[in-house]
Amino acid sequence: MRCKGAGLRPLFICSLAVCLGAAGLLGGGYAAAQTDDPAPYLYYFSDMLHAYVVERADGSDSRVLGAGLMPEEHIMTHWGGWSPSGEWFAWASSEWAGPGHVPSMVWLVRADGTQGTRLFADAYDFSRLVWSPVDDVLLVGTFDQEMHGRTFLYDVESGQRLGEAPSLEPFEGAGWLPDGSAAYVYHPEWVDIVLKNRRSYMRLIARDGRITEHDVGTFATGMSSAGWFVHDVLGGSQWVAENAVTGESFTFAPPEDISSPGWRQYWNARGDTLLFSSMLDRDTWLLSMVDRSLLDIGPDISWSSDGFTGAPRWSSSADAAVFITHADDEAAPYFLRMLDGATGQVQTLLQREGEFSVKWAGESQSVLVYPGWQVHEPALMLDVETGGQTVLPVETYGLRTAQPSPDARKLAYGEGRSASIPAIYDLDTGQIITTIPYSGGAGGAIYGASWDRTGMWLITSEDMTFSGGGGSPPGHVVLKADGSARRELGRTSFSATAIDWLPDHVLPHLAPGSAAPVIPAPLFTLVPATQPGDTANGVLWYPDGSGVVSNGYHHRDGAAAGSLVFWDLSQPEPRQDMTVPTNVCTSSLACNMIWLSADQFMMWPSTGPTAARVDVRNGDVAGNLSLFDAAGIDAMQLDARYAVPSPNGDYVLVQKSGRGFEILDASGALLHTLPDRDDSAVTWSPDGRTVALGNGGPLALWDVETGDVRLLEPTDAWSWPVWQLAFSPDGRYLAAGSYYQRTAIWDTVTGQQVWELNWYAKALAFSPDGTQLAAAGSYAVAVFDVSDLGGVVK
Repeated sequence: MRCKGAGLRPLFICSLAVCLGAAGLLGGGYAAAQTDDPAPYLYYFSDMLHAYVVERADGSDSRVLGAGLMPEEHIMTHWGGWSPSGEWFAWASSEWAGPGHVPSMVWLVRADGTQGTRLFADAYDFSRLVWSPVDDVLLVGTFDQEMHGRTFLYDVESGQRLGEAPSLEPFEGAGWLPDGSAAYVYHPEWVDIVLKNRRSYMRLIARDGRITEHDVGTFATGMSSAGWFVHDVLGGSQWVAENAVTGESFTFAPPEDISSPGWRQYWNARGDTLLFSSMLDRDTWLLSMVDRSLLDIGPDISWSSDGFTGAPRWSSSADAAVFITHADDEAAPYFLRMLDGATGQVQTLLQREGEFSVKWAGESQSVLVYPGWQVHEPALMLDVETGGQTVLPVETYGLRTAQPSPDARKLAYGEGRSASIPAIYDLDTGQIITTIPYSGGAGGAIYGASWDRTGMWLITSEDMTFSGGGGSPPGHVVLKADGSARRELGRTSFSATAIDWLPDHVLPHLAPGSAAPVIPAPLFTLVPATQPGDTANGVLWYPDGSGVVSNGYHHRDGAAAGSLVFWDLSQPEPRQDMTVPTNVCTSSLACNMIWLSADQFMMWPSTGPTAARVDVRNGDVAGNLSLFDAAGIDAMQLDARYAVPSPNGDYVLVQKSGRGFEILDASGALLHTLPDRDDSAVTWSPDGRTVALGNGGPLALWDVETGDVRLLEPTDAWSWPVWQLAFSPDGRYLAAGSYYQRTAIWDTVTGQQVWELNWYAKALAFSPDGTQLAAAGSYAVAVFDVSDLGGVVK
């Protein structure tokens, strides 16, 4: 493939980035690896398509499931997943922040795409949607607006509801017994109006719909993978461990001074050993179902408030658990301890002054120790058998996730809007393999990562999807661990049901997919060699199309800085020419960039009024220029925020300090006013006859000669700010980049939206021939083919 554009270029060359073509992969600064191993399959909810996508990680063999089913208002998907047979996929959907004016709903589609239907829409909220472990039967749990619970089973084959029984009290836990013989629903203690007693009970729904209830005193633990749960008897003098599958049970005296284990309960993977702690004094106990013993492990288990906890983590073998203790004193140290599940013996592995988290490194005998938020201590790998430590030479200030690969040979780590650049680290060589790009979804805060089972591919999440929390609308990137392939998946939804690796048992049921990704990929992506963690916020094509200039910024160590990167596109592969530091456009605002001559351009943040002039021949930057001086107006007299002259120099657009805009002619005479708008993005058409304005909602086209305003309506609601607008060279098409991960193009003649992509862009620019669109945002600049705008890309 040859990237478009050719012509004279400045004489400074420094090659790095890669142009990936027909395969539709995103270049990431690394040559594509040659391998015969096919990429693994993943599935994800695409907000742009409003449906699920199933495809290989490289974008090939792609298909869409559930298109046209969900209401446009429903952008949250949760619960459900793939059925045991692999033939069905189910999920619940709702509006942005939970139930709204459109009720929550449950959907079911065949893996081959031949059937899709709405199962239920008669609840305020669906809080449980769990497949049986053995066949295609769903446990469904709902709440009404008064929080009254209702649960039932749904048999997909027969289409029947089984065991439906509403209750006045809410339920807290629900799931299936390990053998799939029945579903359980736990109702916590409530006041029985007749008996005047506190009561908790477990409801079992058998496969034939029969319902039985079991009183469990005032509390019950969660169900283990072996069917065990623990509860008290009324009065609390005895506790009972009961197996709902085998019918086994035994009683024991509870620990002193504890009324219940609260919700801090941790079963091992075999489901035969329970660690639990008091919520008051944080004492911890070990209860074995094997020898029916209760051991006091010790006090001061650490429960911190910001998400970094010392919660016990069982090893994959289920024989040992690590946890963190910390006395109730800010000055007290933190201790990492390990419990032998067989003997109950506890040993101290590590002592630190600052808060930290711990997790097992795959199936190895090592744990990963990484510091908490704003704790300046190194991350390390600790061998629990030998005590050996390997300090990881990575920036960990502000670390928010650290995920070892399944073979414990690589480590993916990400930060939370701080100094460290997310990366994949080779634990064998001690070297960084590749940096992890930010998607546009959350502006650069990687909170989660999920490896495929081979450890060769990784999905990163810019919210709490893989760690069970929430946050802003998540953006996702899938990349190969060697850095040879990267793809933006766009904004999805919350929950692990929204995106994950595809289970193997689903593959035989998939219909053939398309060779190309169903969501168009960029022609190529320009990733700077320097400052890979910068956020790109400005882009400008060379007048002859032979290159691109991008601006990026970052905030580190309390200071803001930026850099201009010059790209040569005249060769088969894009090449980075040079990087120039600058102190203009170093905020989250879009950076406007226009040519002043063949050798110089001007750049300024969208709010103005300070600008800089850049000479492309030598990279010189002249800062502290005034947009008002360039426009030839008196800012004080006009009470203006900033002003931009039209391309032909006949007019000046003025944004007032308060609200509104004005258009002046070359002499300074007022022609038109638009008092009621306060748009964050404005731009002139190439012929200087139209001003485009946008913020949230419809875009506005302001005719300079008549003063008339025409609105461009999006195909769906753009309620989030528009970063920047850009006209095509002939003025017919207008592109807009939104904060809410939308990039779209309108035909200004017909007023129709003709192109849309789930892509985050702080700045946009059409190529001089109008066939390509450069979108600057996230970690780089992506260039898309827009040569055919006759159809709608959605």
